[in-house]
Amino acid sequence: MTTLRDYLLKYFDEHPFLEEALHENLLNVSALARQLMPDLEDTLGKSLKEGAVIMAIRRLDPPGSYRAKHKLTQYIKSLGDIVVRSGLVDYTFINSPSLVEAQAQFLQELTQMGDVFHTFSRGVEETTVVVSSKLDSIVKESFIKERMVQSRSPLSSITVKLPQTNTDVLGLYYYLFKQLAQNGINVIEVISTTNEFTVIVTEGDLNRAFQVIHGLKRE
Repeated sequence: MTTLRDYLLKYFDEHPFLEEALHENLLNVSALARQLMPDLEDTLGKSLKEGAVIMAIRRLDPPGSYRAKHKLTQYIKSLGDIVVRSGLVDYTFINSPSLVEAQAQFLQELTQMGDVFHTFSRGVEETTVVVSSKLDSIVKESFIKERMVQSRSPLSSITVKLPQTNTDVLGLYYYLFKQLAQNGINVIEVISTTNEFTVIVTEGDLNRAFQVIHGLKRE
């Protein structure tokens, strides 16, 4: 038989944003109780007083996902170096049989140029290329026969070095994206390897994005 506590635990488990708001004292508990009352009474098969529902909500222990968040904030403090790059260009091309050849030609051109920023991300229908602006002419020459969807610049990147245990941490990317979104920062592209995480933002958002990510390590 479902109890009031069972119902509330299931509800907050299915609504993680409300769960966070509840335990950060940002939620109007009275309004939530009134909203839940009809379904609660129908599920439990009895009438309830609003005050009893409010009290039950406030007495909830932090669910597992919320406790995991506290572990996550501690993990964030152990993030590694942050590397910032500016003057980047983002290209997106439609996938085609010749696109791999164009990519190979581009990489061949880079063999004599040393350490320059470039990355490829291939999706089902499109491939995105993000490079340093000084490679602009090489990209255009190498991919001249390909259909370009868009090109955007000037952009910047912020790369965060992650501990090797990052793949076992629940909600890591969600937490980072949430902080950026709450500060009004639009993420243009996301690039990741096993132990690195890179966000591409406009140059106008670079300073704020860096402050947000760097600030997480100090909280």
